[in-house]
Amino acid sequence: MRKVLLFSLIGLCAGLFSTANAQTARLQVIHNSPDPTVDIYANGAILLDSVPFRAATPFLDVAAGVDIQIGVAPYPSTIADTIYNITVNLNDGESYVALAQGIVGDPTTPFMIQLKTMARESASAGGIDFFGVHGSPDAPTVDIIARDVAILLDDVSFGDISDYINVPAGSYVLDVTPGDDNFTIVESFRADLSGLDGGSAVVFASGLLGGTPGFGLFAALADGTVVEFPVEPKVFTNLQVIHNSPDPVVDVYVNGSLLLDSFVFRTATPFVPVQALVPVSIAVAPHPSTSVADAIYTVDGVFRNPDNDYVALATGIVGDPTTPFLINIQGNVRQTNSGGGIGIIAAHGSPDAPAVDVVADGALTLFDDLAYDSVTRYVGVPAANYNIDIRLADGITSVQDYTVDLTGLAGQNVVVFASGLLSGAPAFGLYAALNDGTVVAFPEAMMRVAENVSVHQVYPAVARNTVNVRMTNDSGAPVDLMLSDAQGRVISTQVANVQGTAVHTMDVSGLAPGAYFVTVSGPEGRSTTTIMKQ
Repeated sequence: MRKVLLFSLIGLCAGLFSTANAQTARLQVIHNSPDPTVDIYANGAILLDSVPFRAATPFLDVAAGVDIQIGVAPYPSTIADTIYNITVNLNDGESYVALAQGIVGDPTTPFMIQLKTMARESASAGGIDFFGVHGSPDAPTVDIIARDVAILLDDVSFGDISDYINVPAGSYVLDVTPGDDNFTIVESFRADLSGLDGGSAVVFASGLLGGTPGFGLFAALADGTVVEFPVEPKVFTNLQVIHNSPDPVVDVYVNGSLLLDSFVFRTATPFVPVQALVPVSIAVAPHPSTSVADAIYTVDGVFRNPDNDYVALATGIVGDPTTPFLINIQGNVRQTNSGGGIGIIAAHGSPDAPAVDVVADGALTLFDDLAYDSVTRYVGVPAANYNIDIRLADGITSVQDYTVDLTGLAGQNVVVFASGLLSGAPAFGLYAALNDGTVVAFPEAMMRVAENVSVHQVYPAVARNTVNVRMTNDSGAPVDLMLSDAQGRVISTQVANVQGTAVHTMDVSGLAPGAYFVTVSGPEGRSTTTIMKQ
């Protein structure tokens, strides 16, 4: 009833103005001042009576070419009660939007009427023409972003009015962010403009961030309809972070806020909720850090698939130009599986190790030619105890063997990652990050390479002229040894004839400095140790 009365009054007054002068303009009035309900006077006569907050008129004819004195008074009122007065003179044939903004009596954001010239009642071409208004008195400078489309309004402050923007008719998510930080979303709104092709609108921020009435985003259509854009619910996925960079201890920030303080090498977080479908900035700083400004690495992106989870692996070496520090984010992650076994993702995170194969129990190749900084798809295995052999990509030369006990993890998925350095400290190893953030170190396997033959030690780890292989051979049968380089090329083969517990010595004096593999093999398996030649 109030809206009908409001339209009737403005129509009556507009008609009176237009008959007094042959020139006419078009005017829409939008009340976007949080308080109070107001009366609006024109040339001393009531123009709009009891106009509520967030109401609008349609575009109507008003007199042009003459001064119109507009006064605003708290409802109920007389002309003597006006608290704000402005004189306008409108151009013949032009359209305008008048916006009541601000707070009555507030010295910082006082009540005012703003006039938008060259207004449009319909789109100049296809789609929708609209302009934006920052009308929230206590909100900071903001951007309004059509998610995955464009920044519609950039760095607008209270009272700013944009130029017209044209967008296709459709449904959009509008993210309101601080003007200098598009990763912090103040609020998101669903703007369904799919039925407005060819039309126009005024999109205005309204209300108070820190009070009542609350903050919202609205659109006034040319016919006076005011549409409230509903809040878009936040959507979340889950993220696990694994620190697999040998150095340093780090602090991790997400969207500028500290997420992980003093995050240590070879530790992991449990899966934690993070917002999906919106921009996310992950920054890493050496510990201790004072703020995100100390970050040495930043990666920006969007978790686009909330139906699955994500793993972020920190790898590489800070300051190393060949294998620099980076974060590898793996999507399509699942914490559980319905098959009852175990799903394994393998990540090669050893910066100085070549491409490798991962072989289970000497026969089943789980992962083939896995290169540094690559992450595999899932491979399913039964929950059991395995001997895992890390071999060079030739599929023959073993880097290291591990005992991997997965018997208690049925129904779970895990991330198995190679870690550390072949040729330095921290030493190479094989680890698994579980869903709860527990990191398991798999022990090196003690291999029997032949019946009654066991390898105890290969030393020194850093050799100048010789390398010693200490083993026990109760059978006295010959034992095969092989020396290969980091690319898997065989340097030499030897036969060790030892009885009982003894040491076989290999001459490496003629080798170039670098990493090498000593492999002791027999019919029951092999044992491989990495050594460095100085």
